[in-house]
Amino acid sequence: MNRRAQGTVVLLLAVLIALVLPKLGGTTIPGSPTALSIQGPPVIGSCLLDDPLPNSRGLGTTVPSRYGACGQAHFGEVVQVLSNAEKFPRIGLDPMGSPDPASCTQVAESYLGIDQVVTRNDRGDYRSTSFGPWQPVSTGRLGVIGPTALQQEVGQRWIACVTEGSTGVAYTGTVRGAFTGGSLPNSYGICGETVTPGNSVDCAVAHRAELSASTPVTASLPSQVQLTESCTDFLRYVTGRTDLSAGGRIEVLAIPVFYGGGPNAGQGTSTVTAPGQAFCGIAAVGTSKLTSTMFAVGSRPLPLS
Repeated sequence: MNRRAQGTVVLLLAVLIALVLPKLGGTTIPGSPTALSIQGPPVIGSCLLDDPLPNSRGLGTTVPSRYGACGQAHFGEVVQVLSNAEKFPRIGLDPMGSPDPASCTQVAESYLGIDQVVTRNDRGDYRSTSFGPWQPVSTGRLGVIGPTALQQEVGQRWIACVTEGSTGVAYTGTVRGAFTGGSLPNSYGICGETVTPGNSVDCAVAHRAELSASTPVTASLPSQVQLTESCTDFLRYVTGRTDLSAGGRIEVLAIPVFYGGGPNAGQGTSTVTAPGQAFCGIAAVGTSKLTSTMFAVGSRPLPLS
């Protein structure tokens, strides 16, 4: 081989080495490496940045959800966290069943401050022989969330109880301590055309009435005056307002509903009747409409249109 041919071979070998050696060390990717950040478990008071309902497949479904600080719009709040989901109560006491959101009731009521309301003694005759204490109904819904697939890959096995609004509308602020000096967003209210249960809307939508509480009627109905007075005492507490008339534009309604048909028409005194339930709320009069919840309205202008 002459000298020129030898030079050509050497040149080709150099080119091949230049092309092959980088491949042996892997493909070069531009940029700087960064560590993957995986969020830790939520804490009590963490806020849900996603609405968990669209991702839920039914009662007790544990869904992943983004959570964080409450300074941004959110859909609910974490009220309890257990590090081991296997210890969470199951529907029907079946060890393999779905988590039971009803087991979150007590911690959710404590978070909202409801457990402090029902033990108060300043709402008039709310413990008569014929009806029990008024129970708040603006309590939202209960649910459970769990870790994402990525969080599970790093060993997270937690489960959390959450409270969320009844209408799936985002809100700001917190519902912690709502019934002990705090506030509730419109999504937690039960608003519609009557104070008895039925089709409800988000309380930001114009409506005639807002249901605030219910109580069982055990054996005999007190006078309507007594029932309304007790309801009024309760509403003064949850609205933070003494005057609930607004110059005749709103009214307090205490409506009993009986499972067995009810008492005699026009009854004004106690009489034995079938068990039932009474409902307590506020309604606009005439053509007026309420445009927001009355919860904790205090001395602010009433939401009337």
